Amino acid sequence: MRTYYLLLVSVLSIVSTYTSNAQGNPQLQWVFNAVNTAVWGGGSYGSSIAVDALGNRYVAGSFQGTADFDPSDATANLTSVGSTDAFIAKYDSNGNYLWAKAFGGASGESVNSIALSSIGELYVTGYFYDTADFDPSVAKAKLTSVGDGDIFIAKYDSSGNYLWAKAMGGPGYDQGDSVAVNSSGEAYITGYFVDTVDFDPSAATANLISAGQADIFIAKYSSSGSYIWAKRIGGTENDVGNSIALNSSGQVLITGYFQNTVDFDPSSATANLTSAGSGDIFIAKYDGNGNYLWANAVRGTGYEQGDAIAVNSIGEIYVTGLFQNTVDFNPSAATANLTSAGMEDIFIAKYDSNGSYLWAKAMGGPGSDRGESLALNGSGEVHVTGSFQGTVDFDPSAAVANFTSVDSSRDIFIAKYGTNGTYLWAGAMGGMYDEGGSSLVVDNSGRVSATGYFVGTVDFDPSPGTANLTSGQGDCFVLAYTSSGSYNNALAIGGYSVYNFHGEGKSVATDAFGNVYVAGTFQGTVDFDPSASTAYWTSAGIDDIFIAKYDSSGNYLWSKAIGGTSHENVASLVVNSSGEVYITGYFSPIVDFDPSPAVANLNSSGGMDIFIAKYDSNGNYIWAKAIGGPDGDTGVYSMAINNSGELYITGIFIGNIDFDPSGAVVFLPAHSVSDTFIAKYDSNGNYLWVKGIGGPEGDIVASITLNSSGQVYITGYFADTSDFDPSPNVANLTSAGNFDIFLAKYDSNGNYLWAKAMGGTGYDICDAVVVNSSGEAYITGTFSATADFNPSTATATLTPVGGGGNLFIAKYDNNGNYIWAKAIEVIKNAFFETPSSLALNNNGDMYIAGMFQGTGDFDPSAATVNFTSVGRSRDIFIAKYSNSGNFLLGKSIGGAGYDNVKSLVMRNNDQMYVTGSFQNTCDFEPSNASGSLTTLNSGDMFLAKYLECNAVTTPTITLIGTTLTANGQAGNYQWVDCSNGNEPVPGAIGPSFTPAVPGNYAVILTVGGCASISACQTVLSIHEEEMASIVLYPNPTTGNFTVSWADALESAEIVVTDIMGKTIKTMLCQGQQEARLSLDGAAKGIYFVRLQSGQKTKQFKLVKK
Repeated sequence: MRTYYLLLVSVLSIVSTYTSNAQGNPQLQWVFNAVNTAVWGGGSYGSSIAVDALGNRYVAGSFQGTADFDPSDATANLTSVGSTDAFIAKYDSNGNYLWAKAFGGASGESVNSIALSSIGELYVTGYFYDTADFDPSVAKAKLTSVGDGDIFIAKYDSSGNYLWAKAMGGPGYDQGDSVAVNSSGEAYITGYFVDTVDFDPSAATANLISAGQADIFIAKYSSSGSYIWAKRIGGTENDVGNSIALNSSGQVLITGYFQNTVDFDPSSATANLTSAGSGDIFIAKYDGNGNYLWANAVRGTGYEQGDAIAVNSIGEIYVTGLFQNTVDFNPSAATANLTSAGMEDIFIAKYDSNGSYLWAKAMGGPGSDRGESLALNGSGEVHVTGSFQGTVDFDPSAAVANFTSVDSSRDIFIAKYGTNGTYLWAGAMGGMYDEGGSSLVVDNSGRVSATGYFVGTVDFDPSPGTANLTSGQGDCFVLAYTSSGSYNNALAIGGYSVYNFHGEGKSVATDAFGNVYVAGTFQGTVDFDPSASTAYWTSAGIDDIFIAKYDSSGNYLWSKAIGGTSHENVASLVVNSSGEVYITGYFSPIVDFDPSPAVANLNSSGGMDIFIAKYDSNGNYIWAKAIGGPDGDTGVYSMAINNSGELYITGIFIGNIDFDPSGAVVFLPAHSVSDTFIAKYDSNGNYLWVKGIGGPEGDIVASITLNSSGQVYITGYFADTSDFDPSPNVANLTSAGNFDIFLAKYDSNGNYLWAKAMGGTGYDICDAVVVNSSGEAYITGTFSATADFNPSTATATLTPVGGGGNLFIAKYDNNGNYIWAKAIEVIKNAFFETPSSLALNNNGDMYIAGMFQGTGDFDPSAATVNFTSVGRSRDIFIAKYSNSGNFLLGKSIGGAGYDNVKSLVMRNNDQMYVTGSFQNTCDFEPSNASGSLTTLNSGDMFLAKYLECNAVTTPTITLIGTTLTANGQAGNYQWVDCSNGNEPVPGAIGPSFTPAVPGNYAVILTVGGCASISACQTVLSIHEEEMASIVLYPNPTTGNFTVSWADALESAEIVVTDIMGKTIKTMLCQGQQEARLSLDGAAKGIYFVRLQSGQKTKQFKLVKK
């Protein structure tokens, strides 16, 4: 099995969060997930395809979850880090897998276009959010977006190895849609941008500002990704560049759509075009420096869009896309109208090198039809792919070539036309769902390759033969047809369905021996043993319950599964002094609560019923009880246990419920939509008493706890007026807004003592309550508008900051009198989920855990302690506050998915156990390269242990030669590679370390489970020290300059290039210590001087005056 267990005592890096009052931050000791064995597949989408001289095909696009890129019986799985990741993949001419690479981050990325250089290097463009790593190897090449989404251009070699990546963006949404490469390896991209964008990825600035909403851009970069130029084209509405092509002279052609009036000349001159409909097609031409040559509009009364452009050897231009209604494809004063047959039709149009109309053809039916991509063969014949719906005649002449999509869905088409637009052949592929072709290319033999997406089962052979491929959720296809349209081969990328199996830890507790118990729910087949052994359970229904026990080091002891054919949920787990386990939750309709081969079925009375069940310290069944009624539903949210083993549960109920699980009947009727109950049972599950609390609008109780005298505290929220005294007496509280918080206290027999309400005009929700040894109560939750947390006639208002709801913590004495309340504020794009758990240590310090998104300031004082979630995900937080509400420590935990903590428990004042669930990859120790877990499915249960660490003396490093020695207190050592995300160096666990390769290194010192990391120390090889000694002078120069170095190099080459990358001068040096060169005769300006010796390079920027 795959091992997810992690012991970090020896390899832990110190956490870069906040400390105060000499308190240490919680450091991860271990974490594991209960692994669901089903592989979760999202969708995969092929957006672009290219082919090299050997017929190898390169495909690019995006995918979600896990996808298999090898169409053979072998497997080549890649798993996305975020909601979607980008991929590039290579297949030979027969469709055999060669390699696949993925890159991305926590949010979303996609490749929209791919192009090959003359030597087979790959250039891709698209968009990315937040921070993404563009190096698919273990090395990192991270870029961070400025705004909502940024443009990227990246380069890889023919084996998919990272060369470079550049980002361009601003505060709005910006996207690269198409890339083309010239014979020198210079890249041209087009797309659109909003607001202000800096198109120079270097430290210099090359801002373009959109005139309206979205504007078109064209940008050019050198073969090394250096900025050359960028141009803006746009008006006051939305204008988008969809496709770019280069002719043999290096001139640039683009197409897309525009709205209203747009100036297509990016210089100070003007070349306005005005649309006739809601969006019109444009075709524009620029020289290799981005200077305007001409632009034409194809206008109609509806919406038209150019999706792809290509150029033949004599500069003639072909465009495809979609159009509505009647459109004039002749941009001159003459007319060449085409009228769509349905919603949207496909067009192909041809123009000469000056943009003059040659011909246009339309293909369509009553549905939605679109040309997405086109390519030319060596004879200038046109190949088009896209999607169609219904019946479409692909022959634009009087003849008929009808194809009909399956079941009125959208299907893929590929069609071929002569140089005059004459129909040659077409093929259609589809199934019951929507499919489409997105990109098409023709190789030197005339063979056609295409990519796109499909769902379900599709026959990719357009002949009477069959070549079925079946997708998981929705897969990328790659297909090849001969020049005559016959099927050659097809493959699918993806293959895994969306098994929405989810596991979650709901409640965690410890016993007197330090063992850890966790209860929760799971779906599918799950391994609860984090070691190399396995402990599989398979759910019987939709959700089953699990109970598992681990020792204090996280080693597996046992696990049990409880379930039926439908839904079950566990809300709370408690452990008595003997290590016996109680769980409570709700179920329907029949569940066997005995995990052994014996049977202990409970039947629900009607809808959802409550259960309470007891197991011994080895997980063996003792008893289970059901609570419900034939005309009502119940839900339990929290349970507490007293020193005698008596149980208190609380929750909500609807209708008439019998709370006595014996043959006797104790009905409690609800007064409204839902009422709150508190019930008490003895250690054998026998009924003792039940109390009902409520009002006409419904009440929700969230948490119950007991003080040392056995008195009961509950908290939650209510609307309108509710009576909190279950006796004939009345103790009404009235909410000030939509929902208000309540805190109520009862004696051990359920008799009313007091109840308090806190809130304002918004939604105020309390999720947890704990009580200290003095009977003082701490609560936490969220509030959405100004709220008064003092239930007396005095006021203590808090006002939320930012958007969403703010989190609060508050303290009350044993009579419910206000002591203090604090707000934890939303800062940026954030909201707080109701915190899930609250715990106290022996000093009365409180720990809260929950989920948040965006940035929040967790310090309620004037100081700032910001936590920011990863990307656009929801992350876990753990924070500690003093008994006065002052922030002490905290950390955030998360990854690209939806991560949540449901329960936290403290042991021995400094050990924290937390459980919940996570998606995708979650980093449970952000400063440590080994602190991540990955789920194969839509969510796994996790269990983690953190140790609250007081400060460990930060070690220092002494460098003598190339040997590093740690200085500091004695402990365990682990040397790490700073340049590789603090990855531990195998075997480097002593106080001294001599690296095998030069680089940046640090040492982690671990004392008593707590770790501290040194600063990074650079170790240079002798050769690197030589390279560091190289100097160039004078700079600036009037012509002559010198490059010198300390010791003679065995061999070196000096290359001088201009700003366009053109080589000006080269010199070979052998056994020298300097080289004298001249720029006499060269123009004034900037030059680059590069010295290369072996694998080492040093470059200077030289200015000639």
